[in-house]
Amino acid sequence: MKTFLLKGLFLLTLFFTFTIEVNGQNDTNNSEQQKIEQRRAKLDELQDKFEARNALRKAEANAFALKNGISLKMELEDGGVAELQRIAEDGTPIYYRTFNSDAAESTRTDWLNTGGGLSLDLNGNGLIAHVWDGGHARITHQEYDGPGGTNRVTLMDTGTEGGTQLNFHAAHVTGTICAEGVVIFNAPYGTSKGMAWQTQVRGYMWNDDLAEAASQAGDGSGSGSFNNGYDMLISNHSYGYIAANIPDGWFGQYGQDAVDWDDLMYNSPYYLMVVAAGNDGEDNTSNADPLSGNVAYDKLSGHATAKNNMVVANGEDAVINPDGSLNSVVRNPGSSEGPTDDFRIKPDIMGNGTGLASTGETADDAYIALSGTSMASPNVAGSLLLLQEHYDDLNGVFMRAATLKGLALHTADDVAPVGPDAQTGWGLMNSKAAAEAISDSDTGLAIIDERTLTNGGSYSIEIESNGVDPLLASISWTDPAGTRNFGTNSSTAALVNDLDITITQGATTSSPWRLTGVNTNSTGDNTVDPFERVDITGASGIYTLTVTHKGTLSAAQDFTVIVTGASYYIECPGVTKTWNGTNWSPAGAPGSTDTVIIAGNYNTADDGDITACALTVNAGSTLIVNQNDFLSVANDITVNGTLNLFHTANVVQVDDDATVTNNGTINVFVNTPALDGRDFIILGSPMSSESRADVFTAALRVRNHLTGNFTPNGAVTAASNGAGVWVDEEGDDWPVYNGAITPGEGYMVMRDLTGPASPLNLNFNTGTLNNGVVTYTAGYNGSQNASPNIIANPYASAISATDFINTNSNVDAVYFWEHITTPSSGIPGPYGLDYTMEDISIFNLTGGTSAAGSDPGTTPNGTISSGQGFGVKVTSAGDITFNNSMRRTSGNTTLRSTDDDRIWLNVQTDRYELNSTALIGFLPEATNAIDLGYDAKRLATNVALYSHLVDGSDQFGIQALGAFQEDVKVPMGFATLVDERISYTISIEDIQGLHLGNATAYLIDSHTNTITNLSETNYTFESEKGIYDNRFTLQFTPELILGNTDVSLETIAIYPNPTQDILNIASPVSEVKQVTIYDVRGRVVKTKTVSGNNIVQVDLSELNNTIYFVEVTTESGTITKRVVKN
Repeated sequence: MKTFLLKGLFLLTLFFTFTIEVNGQNDTNNSEQQKIEQRRAKLDELQDKFEARNALRKAEANAFALKNGISLKMELEDGGVAELQRIAEDGTPIYYRTFNSDAAESTRTDWLNTGGGLSLDLNGNGLIAHVWDGGHARITHQEYDGPGGTNRVTLMDTGTEGGTQLNFHAAHVTGTICAEGVVIFNAPYGTSKGMAWQTQVRGYMWNDDLAEAASQAGDGSGSGSFNNGYDMLISNHSYGYIAANIPDGWFGQYGQDAVDWDDLMYNSPYYLMVVAAGNDGEDNTSNADPLSGNVAYDKLSGHATAKNNMVVANGEDAVINPDGSLNSVVRNPGSSEGPTDDFRIKPDIMGNGTGLASTGETADDAYIALSGTSMASPNVAGSLLLLQEHYDDLNGVFMRAATLKGLALHTADDVAPVGPDAQTGWGLMNSKAAAEAISDSDTGLAIIDERTLTNGGSYSIEIESNGVDPLLASISWTDPAGTRNFGTNSSTAALVNDLDITITQGATTSSPWRLTGVNTNSTGDNTVDPFERVDITGASGIYTLTVTHKGTLSAAQDFTVIVTGASYYIECPGVTKTWNGTNWSPAGAPGSTDTVIIAGNYNTADDGDITACALTVNAGSTLIVNQNDFLSVANDITVNGTLNLFHTANVVQVDDDATVTNNGTINVFVNTPALDGRDFIILGSPMSSESRADVFTAALRVRNHLTGNFTPNGAVTAASNGAGVWVDEEGDDWPVYNGAITPGEGYMVMRDLTGPASPLNLNFNTGTLNNGVVTYTAGYNGSQNASPNIIANPYASAISATDFINTNSNVDAVYFWEHITTPSSGIPGPYGLDYTMEDISIFNLTGGTSAAGSDPGTTPNGTISSGQGFGVKVTSAGDITFNNSMRRTSGNTTLRSTDDDRIWLNVQTDRYELNSTALIGFLPEATNAIDLGYDAKRLATNVALYSHLVDGSDQFGIQALGAFQEDVKVPMGFATLVDERISYTISIEDIQGLHLGNATAYLIDSHTNTITNLSETNYTFESEKGIYDNRFTLQFTPELILGNTDVSLETIAIYPNPTQDILNIASPVSEVKQVTIYDVRGRVVKTKTVSGNNIVQVDLSELNNTIYFVEVTTESGTITKRVVKN
């Protein structure tokens, strides 16, 4: 059993914290704006949460201390201080404390300063560092004045901490960062000059560090309150728990501290937390249940087990060669070892700072020398700050935190054993090598490439070894906060988004490093670390670097690729293939690594599809991509001549950052289905600079959708009982539009008010082809049902609807609306004439369903054509993203309607999950008799729905009749082998064709004397075992089904028809009992009950002008007739 000090007291050891803020640029890119707003809101939320929680914890701790007679603050035997922070769940007091023990730090940061070997003059100019500690530095110290600024240290929280609380530890850390170097302390220690000796420092006490850090963290927009908006970049934390006084389960555990700090860093993409590992390396007794039973490991706890921070180990003084390379170094045995319970590589890196001279707190000229992780951490963090300064000098922006962390780990000097380990992480920090990598990336001798990976996406480049240095390639990312782990030594990975890097050359694949045990490593599939590095010694030649991901990303994941030891990377390592109008030179069709030049006319219909790495169409030459053919280019396309893309052609680019330069002419031809009067289609543009006047000149009217103006229609909402609604209440969400066509946005295009039906033949030719990431800022009105957005495929190729949904976490389905049904005043909505939702089909990750009414196309197949518009109902605010990983080289045909008319009817019973489908086609080449190859007998299934010949004979599972005629009647039968009376449901499974798309399907059941509009609703009936030939009739004209074999019903007259208000119903033979009025959607709009009358009048004046069905119920039966109100 573990013995707890101070009656079970949990003490937190402090290794010290400082934070750095730097000048940045304001990123006004619209595609990032929604992310930035979400981050800012999340940071505000975290600040409020942390403040409230800390205040509650402090109040509970103070009350506990008063009641139990324990100290709020105490001085420790090693000279450190401790302060009560909170009470643990089991009632144990938890303290923060300073951490002072033997440690050293030697990062070669002096190579970066003015006068250093790299001639970079990096001193922290214009930067601000934040320091959290157990007290405050003396702001009037002489080291804080001078060329770097006057009184460069500011205390930020004296108002909440009872004034200034001077502390030697805080003073030393502050000086390690920003001391000017006024005084030489003594010969053994050298000057007290800090790492970034011209920076400023803002100091805090540690009591509310999480909330204060959240208030200082930037959202990545560059629009913060100081330092030109980039706010905090680095914080250093040199405190943690006393190992002897915490439960065994806390060691290596991904606990709440780690979750909170990861959450904060994920929402502040430029913020990196630097943490001291601790000084429990020689304490082999505090953790009685270490990982793998090895008492020399598993000593990290608290925020040192977070994923996104940088945890620093202690090393002795390093021996450095004159050229700045490492000669030798050993780890300080007192440095705490990892790894984490899920075998992440922790600590991340090793620093060195033995006998570090810095400022004291007792006087303006006081100095002290200290050793320990508390000293190493600010030295490492100060070095990281100078790397940010160097990157900003060259690029005008700062690195993401993941880039900075990855660069430090990538360039660290390895310490035995080879590869990463749980004692020193990736090795001793080498600021010189990191700065050189930044410089080399500016000249093409190294790669530091910040990217974003979307669901299903990948990243790949060709690199060539320089033949001298080891080839190192790494990826680094800031991972979303994981789920808190409560277990002891649980191997459950804290990683949320698992990215992977591999390097291939021929059949050889090189994988990244990983830990395989507490003291072993190897290369292979790393499933736990948000940093992966592949090392290839003796590298020679060209390699392919590939980044992918496992499973489904929680959201698009930012990541950085870093490569050193490569002289350059090659986008197109193959040969240059030139087409002269007849042949390729050199001979043979090009491939994905080749550069292609079109120097003569080329037509894919005759000469074949083209796959290339890069492509140029020369002036005077024309490249035609014909129907259903494709052009696939990994990188850039340059058009100096003419590029024509015929309807259903596909042009795909692989690299999201590739360009399409249009110095000549690009034509994208799109033909819509035939559109009748008032028909519309939703369209977007595959070109970048189209306008309504440029491309939709043949359209009578174009409208755009304003989600902010949408309110679900009350009448439809009430009738639909919670179903999705696309009808607006006020009718102001579709204004007439005459402006520019924004890529990714969909527009309602109406051909004309009258017929005859004809297509829109469109030519998109203004600007250049859209490529890469295209974002649309979705409107969100507080709920999914109230947030319809109309968007469109922005590319000159088909895209995968599945990939689109997987990429966008706020989209769960896509909706297609190709209007065919004539608008009617009888359809609920705000206009005089409204369109019906029956024309909407749906696709999600399960599959597609055709429109409930008159959709002329097939069930959505998961492919969205070039320029095709569609709707989404977003589940939350945020950008909608398109990217090249969604694009396809085939399937660009979903704008085209199927001419042949077909209908699939399905019968099913939920009782035994049995079903059957009958297909009836209306084909000009078929007859109403038996046609070989077109008609097929039904199968002897347990349940069957089938059709007959016109005379009622034969039983067909598939039957072809002649060309569709509106008055056709199809006799149908039903059979079941189920030996009990149960319910069955008949529904339309699918319907397609130009004629059936405008027709309504009615099913007549001769056994129950009922008529069902299958286009509006399913039909449910009961049946016993048996074969029921000719039980049903399928037809498509309502007038033909209004009669009844009962003579008394046939004598019923309804007049006048059309009528304006009063409708007369005369039943001379049988008395009328009830009159029910239905609208075209089958809804009851009026009912009148009568008794003993042969003549009934019904007032229709309050109803809209449209078609209705009048159901007259008499003593002899029921008959339904159509009436028109005008």
